[in-house]
Amino acid sequence: MRLDGSWSMTESQGGSLQFALYIRDALGLVDDAPDAVPPLVPAVPATRRPGPSDDRAWRAWFVRVLAAAQTDSPGDPLEHLLAAGPTPTLGTAATELLEEAWAWCEEREAAHVAGFRRQTHEERLAVTRLVDEVERSLGHRAAPFTLHLVTLPVAGRWELRARQDLLLFSAGSRRDPARLRAVLAPVVRELARPF
Repeated sequence: MRLDGSWSMTESQGGSLQFALYIRDALGLVDDAPDAVPPLVPAVPATRRPGPSDDRAWRAWFVRVLAAAQTDSPGDPLEHLLAAGPTPTLGTAATELLEEAWAWCEEREAAHVAGFRRQTHEERLAVTRLVDEVERSLGHRAAPFTLHLVTLPVAGRWELRARQDLLLFSAGSRRDPARLRAVLAPVVRELARPF
């Protein structure tokens, strides 16, 4: 979404992030970090269980995948995942699980696109209208900014501002207009202020 070139928001389903989460869930790994991403929905059955050191290794790997997330260009997910330097165990698992992860992610993408097509015109303009409201409250046009919104097919209502320019949402939070507004408005207000 773009308004007169002053701001830009993109939306995606996170490409390599979904793949990394699929690997976590398929391996039955545990992420107990305070900002841990909830389990994928529909649930991915755990097929094997590496040791606790793999839990920590996965988390470190996911942080690197997140830092390098290509939110506007999915590219080759396996390439992105392997470039983030997984341990040999995780790299092997990523390679072995690629086809089933790809199929799972394609199903989620199809559902996401179908949901977008069902949206009303008003629902599609919600983010643009929110920026308009912030501009009116600030008394000036938004300073140029870019923000990426990534909707992940995970359980419950969940959000994380992963970087200044990256917000992660569960599908449930993204579909909830009040929740979207509550999370997005302060971020837009911060980014829209001139330096």
